[in-house]
Amino acid sequence: MKCFMCSASIPDGVSTCPECGARIVSGGANEAKETEKSWKELVNSSKMNEDEKSYLGRAFGSLYNLSICKIVMAVLCTIVVGVMFYLVIDFSVAVKGLGFYRVFSTITDIIEVVISIIILIQYVRLSEFEERFGTVYRLFVAALLIGFITNFISNEAMVLVMKICKIVIEIIYVYHFYGAMADITCPFSESISDKWDLLFKIYVVEMIISLIMAVYGFIAIMGLNVSAYLVSLFIVMILRYIMIILEMIFLKKTVTVFENIEE
Repeated sequence: MKCFMCSASIPDGVSTCPECGARIVSGGANEAKETEKSWKELVNSSKMNEDEKSYLGRAFGSLYNLSICKIVMAVLCTIVVGVMFYLVIDFSVAVKGLGFYRVFSTITDIIEVVISIIILIQYVRLSEFEERFGTVYRLFVAALLIGFITNFISNEAMVLVMKICKIVIEIIYVYHFYGAMADITCPFSESISDKWDLLFKIYVVEMIISLIMAVYGFIAIMGLNVSAYLVSLFIVMILRYIMIILEMIFLKKTVTVFENIEE
């Protein structure tokens, strides 16, 4: 059996974790569920000791930082959507707009890399509380590297291949990220945990549409249809904007749960 708090292996018959001191409830086949239930009762009854509160307080700090990063990304994405909307509706400057978009996209990518490094640090810290975050940050790094390399590729066919590879990695990454968020939240709020599970299903739909738009954009640019290419980029950006907003909302709810625990 593994400790819910620190994931350390726990011998049978003990009442507390030898590593972090978390209270363990034994119960045969339903042991995991009963342990989870005991933590819910512990939180609801406000009987956590100072060490337990301090331990979860560190998780609150990382989750809070993660939510701030998502807010910054939401603001950045709002600006990008606005720029893309201008380029899409002003077809008379579509060709010039494409060049401007690439320069603007490079600048936003640099800002995103800085934010992503901060996010990566939070994933590493959160792996202390939920081991799935270890997989999350490795996949996150892989997606970042592919995205960075893609910016230096001029061949549109190769760009499409790289985008497809990134989409596949991102689906796996998000599966583990949302799963980790659901797991770390479940003992304290089943409703929020269920929302993280639902968010992954929404994300899969969004990624399928994004993949279709990537193929459509490739066909458009090969046919020198710049306006159609910009429209495909705009649709993908809108979908991404929606996902960032949803993540921001659910992260805020998750942070509130851990904030209440810390108090």
